[in-house]
Amino acid sequence: MTIENIIVENMPAIVLSPKTAKGIVILTHGYGGNKEEQLGLAWKIAQSGLKVYDVDLRGHGENANPLGMEIKSDIDRLIKQAKTYDLPVIAIGHSLGGRLSLTSNADFAIGLSPALDFFYSERTQEVLSEMRSYRVRTSSEIAIFEILENLAPFQPSKDNDHLIVYGSRDVPEIIRTAKYLGKTGAKIIEVENALHSDIFTLGTTAQIINNQIQQWLN
Repeated sequence: MTIENIIVENMPAIVLSPKTAKGIVILTHGYGGNKEEQLGLAWKIAQSGLKVYDVDLRGHGENANPLGMEIKSDIDRLIKQAKTYDLPVIAIGHSLGGRLSLTSNADFAIGLSPALDFFYSERTQEVLSEMRSYRVRTSSEIAIFEILENLAPFQPSKDNDHLIVYGSRDVPEIIRTAKYLGKTGAKIIEVENALHSDIFTLGTTAQIINNQIQQWLN
């Protein structure tokens, strides 16, 4: 396994490469997060034989580009580049990253506690603003909720090309939407006792992800 820090499509990334890769994973964090938060998950995925690009979204971590609507096209360009390796490309993301992953042009996608709603309660907005906004750089007063309102909606397909994983103690809107989508055909898995803030750190979550990827690739 090799690990390197690179800039790819203007995004800082930690790339984990097994000797032989059977697929490529684009891993993205949530609002106020960074690639280092996802590194444990990236390592567990890479150990199963996948090349992982663990990236900083614009406005986050070492990414000097301010947060903005370009966040979606950044990921799509990276996925397009990854497809030139002629390997399956799987997008995996937490929260905001989950929304970006599930609506991306990847071959397969997994959303961890994905922020799929367009509107959130005042309490949810207050908590996010107090706990996460200070870690995000913007060039204007654009709010994360404005971005979420303008991102494409997730449309479940019947092709078994997506998975939603959420916690039993997750954000209320995320639990509600995941369960609703499950009734409309989306594949969903609930992780018992997982919080929105720790679901990507759990061994159970990593096992669910690796099991699903193996099913897709086999």
